[in-house]
Amino acid sequence: MKKILAMLAVITLATGCTIYKSVSHYTPDPENVETVRTTVEIPVNIGEFADASFRKELTCGSLAIVEAPQDGWTYADAIRYALIDELTQAERYDPASPVTITALLNRIDFDTEKGMWIIRMTLTSSNGRTMTIEETLRYSSLGTGEIACMQAASNYLPVLTAFMKQLLASPEFAELAKNTPPPAVTPDESDPGQILDNEEQAAAEARAREIGKERIRLKDSLDSTRKSDPGSL
Repeated sequence: MKKILAMLAVITLATGCTIYKSVSHYTPDPENVETVRTTVEIPVNIGEFADASFRKELTCGSLAIVEAPQDGWTYADAIRYALIDELTQAERYDPASPVTITALLNRIDFDTEKGMWIIRMTLTSSNGRTMTIEETLRYSSLGTGEIACMQAASNYLPVLTAFMKQLLASPEFAELAKNTPPPAVTPDESDPGQILDNEEQAAAEARAREIGKERIRLKDSLDSTRKSDPGSL
């Protein structure tokens, strides 16, 4: 219990609601730094990390809240600054870079009964590439109650650390950081569905051309009739 409390800022409000916040700051991992230096070719800029709900806190039961680690931050902000810290240490962060990576935090949540944290995020590069990554961290939990909420709060930093490790080791992240667009997608001739789609599109285009020609013929015919016999129309 003392070890958990040492990792958390605990505030009890007049309403009886308790707020838990990690007091430990994210620290770049030397292994991550080396990975980035090896796989990321140029420094990149890190743009907005959005969250449709702007989540700054997660509820735990009816009388507890687990807050993002710093006042005013959303959880998306916390992940963004952790990534900037990693890239800065690896000398791969530059706000003036031609490549900017943005992200949408799809999900961040915990389940005290299952003893589990989940972070899922979609990252997009200005070079046209995108990737989605999910990290699940399982931990020993007492299930419900105040101590279970403390346990959840104390495992926020470990899940963020695991998330960053998976992200920076992913070949997809190295692709996001390239200053080149992704290769053009060419039809797979071995895929019958792709061939059918191409044939249907070609047939639709041919029909559109025929309809266009027929409209022109009708217009020319009407124009000719008007000229030869103005009173017939």
